[in-house]
Amino acid sequence: GVSLKPISFSHDVWLIVGEDDVVNSIDASTPEIAENRELRIESKKSSLKYAGYLQYRWRPIQSLSVLGGIRVDGFKFSGDVKIAPRLSAKWKINNRLSCSIAYGRYYQALTIIEYLSDDNNRNLPHKRSDHYIGGVSYLLTESTQISLEGYLKYYSNLPLSLQWMSNSVNRTQKTFQYLSVKNKETRGVEIFLQQKLSDNWYGTLAYSFAKALTTAPRYDYVDSVEVLYDLTFPADYDYRDVAAIVFGYNFSGLSVRKFQKHWYGWWTFPFPVGGDELTISSRFRYVSGRPFTPKIWTYEDSESKYLWKRSDDPNSDRYPAYSKLDIRWDCKWYTGGRSIIIFLEAQNVFDRANITEYTYPSRPIDASIPEVNKKDPVFQLGLFFVGGVRFEW
Repeated sequence: GVSLKPISFSHDVWLIVGEDDVVNSIDASTPEIAENRELRIESKKSSLKYAGYLQYRWRPIQSLSVLGGIRVDGFKFSGDVKIAPRLSAKWKINNRLSCSIAYGRYYQALTIIEYLSDDNNRNLPHKRSDHYIGGVSYLLTESTQISLEGYLKYYSNLPLSLQWMSNSVNRTQKTFQYLSVKNKETRGVEIFLQQKLSDNWYGTLAYSFAKALTTAPRYDYVDSVEVLYDLTFPADYDYRDVAAIVFGYNFSGLSVRKFQKHWYGWWTFPFPVGGDELTISSRFRYVSGRPFTPKIWTYEDSESKYLWKRSDDPNSDRYPAYSKLDIRWDCKWYTGGRSIIIFLEAQNVFDRANITEYTYPSRPIDASIPEVNKKDPVFQLGLFFVGGVRFEW
């Protein structure tokens, strides 16, 4: 297959200087003098993204399938062209047991804003990832399957802000230049149990444990000497434990309609319970604490009015664990080849206060130190209800 994608884009970046603001980098030879000059970038470009792939499936024996392929990706604007191989194999050992392995290399162009934010970004290479995956699957019954999978993923050539790299030694530097020097590594295992609709019920249980780390070069002072070193820290998506449980029961509405025929069943008519098919289902999700970079109080940048600053230790703290239980009711009526569904759903049934982020107190008028350990949580929605009508044909 072949893909051609012409694109046009416009991008404007500017920094406007205030009377006392420091907006650009400080000259290293005169650290007490700030460069208060405006920065403006206005870009309007057109270019072409293109890709092509070729794959071939080989069956040396009936129970073994091998799939190999190659993909080419290019972006005319950056001048970067990449070739990525892929290979996978699946072996069906018997009617119940099978195993598989796979390797793939993937490339992705940077975002337009990353290319255009600075003239030096134009020739940055594509981001790269190498995936190694292996798994085994076993059919417990005709409707129940369990699978186990492990994976290892390496990411390289990821863009890193030069401003972030030098923030520890020069907090006033403002630049939009990126360098392709950041790497990530993710490894984990997943277990998945699925029960297809059988004897009126269905369900899934999924659990995964993963560890994702980022490695990025950074400048810092060691014994008053500026050095460049590699800093390793949890990646933004380093959730570690993730679990999900889905359960549903499907049954006929005939018994409800019989109940409604009695004089004591009149009160059920206003509710969506008399359909041809009824389903009650639930979904529970759990995610261990998401990492984040805390803010700390400092007078270091008080001249620039930056009293709260991000910690120099990225993702060194974690939010509390997230969990949520939803319950849903579906009532379906069939009309020929069409159907009408009325659904009602209660989300976050236990009204759990899941935290989205933290906010920090504003700078006091008298410039005194606020309650440093106080941070105000911003919560996701608590218990709420959703309902609607859906037509299927």
